[in-house]
Amino acid sequence: MDPVLKRGAVFNPDELSSALTRKTWGAANGDTASPPLYLWCRCCERTYRRGEYQLVMDRRCCPYVDCLGDAARDAWDWDTIRLGTDYPKHPLEGERYPRMHPVE
Repeated sequence: MDPVLKRGAVFNPDELSSALTRKTWGAANGDTASPPLYLWCRCCERTYRRGEYQLVMDRRCCPYVDCLGDAARDAWDWDTIRLGTDYPKHPLEGERYPRMHPVE
């Protein structure tokens, strides 16, 4: 985790495989998909690993210090965002990836 871009951010590795995450993600995806490893913030157009966030007034936000995107509402599955693009499977930390097509 970049200490400048994500100053004060938290990484909770337990969230990578928590039952709550699997239950929430599975319910939204018909219990057929695993939760995504990378998330994309629609506010700053950068990616981060699931489990990274900054805590702002008891709310989990995008881990980038200059973004206050909500880690629940503004975080989208990276694999969905990169469909039809040449974006890498493992995105670069801090790189902005504009959304190239509408996501349903």
